[in-house]
Amino acid sequence: GIVDGYNGLGALFYQTERFEKSREYFEKALQISSELNLVKAKLTAFSSIAGVYVAENHYREAIIYYEKALDLAIQTGNVSSTADQQINLGSTYAKLSQFQKADSLLIKALSSKTQLNEKGGMANVYAELAQSAYRQFKSTMAVGKEKQIKNAEKFGLKAFQIASEI
Repeated sequence: GIVDGYNGLGALFYQTERFEKSREYFEKALQISSELNLVKAKLTAFSSIAGVYVAENHYREAIIYYEKALDLAIQTGNVSSTADQQINLGSTYAKLSQFQKADSLLIKALSSKTQLNEKGGMANVYAELAQSAYRQFKSTMAVGKEKQIKNAEKFGLKAFQIASEI
């Protein structure tokens, strides 16, 4: 329907890095899906708007929308979708150097993706954990650097191992 059309246009403008226009279409999709109470479409719109904010390095704004998407995913009871939103939110918190929040969300997502045996999702979480550990390595004083780089390597290798099995 029309919501899919707006989401499609938002995605098109996102891919061409016309983020303001992209967000405009995702917001139209959000408005209509809210009016019609289309929960899945609303979740997609929230997550897509957040993704635009991430692309623009506006992480605090992205978190607001990812949290709304996560709330909707939890309401639907879809474990995979909930884990996807936890990954998005965790990755964004890591970009803000809020590593404890980031890693907590990523570990929850990893647990869900592992229980569902979603190898692609598992590889994605390990890659995000590697990125988080690397960011921690870059922001840590010399004392903790060795541990963080080992964590980054461990998670990165695990992501590669799982991805190569797919």
